[in-house]
Amino acid sequence: MENRSHELALREIRHRLSNSFQLINSYIQLRARRVAGEETRRELMELANLVQSIGTLQEQLAAPGGDFAGFLDQAAQNWRRLGASDGHDALRVEVEAEPIALPDQTVCTLALIAHELVTNAIEHGFPAGSSRRLRILFRRDGQEVELAVVDNGRGAAEDAADGQGSMGLHLVEILSRQLGGRFELSSGQGTVASVRLPSAERR
Repeated sequence: MENRSHELALREIRHRLSNSFQLINSYIQLRARRVAGEETRRELMELANLVQSIGTLQEQLAAPGGDFAGFLDQAAQNWRRLGASDGHDALRVEVEAEPIALPDQTVCTLALIAHELVTNAIEHGFPAGSSRRLRILFRRDGQEVELAVVDNGRGAAEDAADGQGSMGLHLVEILSRQLGGRFELSSGQGTVASVRLPSAERR
């Protein structure tokens, strides 16, 4: 009974957090519409999208049966809007995610990693005028769990292969290590950015 009460209280806190993040997101978007510089506006819109993604995550964790796969499905809508807001053609985002139970802290860190990988792909992955497509994969692979973002763009720059190509990728590398995992980046017909970590079921 005590555990049930604790679970309900935690869900209520997360629900309120989700509402707070929505309010912050609305404020940032309002400020973005008022600034004059295009670069500043773009940075603010990216920040608004991150805040919205965190709010979406809290909403998922507050829902019965909510998990990282559900977060990816919902966050994909935000990422499509982010892709459309940069003045290019529509961004196609496909999610293939398995319902894998993981500790909440791991889920939160993976959400930040997913956001950085998607944002990096949108900013750097596609040449002008190209048909833009992202596939987001979340699956079990043997004793590991893999999160991968696959784009059909021009391929990663060589200096990004070691995580030095952008601050976002450098952050992904740090967060991956915190989870006891590793970050991998490969390039060919597009780019595959993936994070692999040991499988640890939520208890």
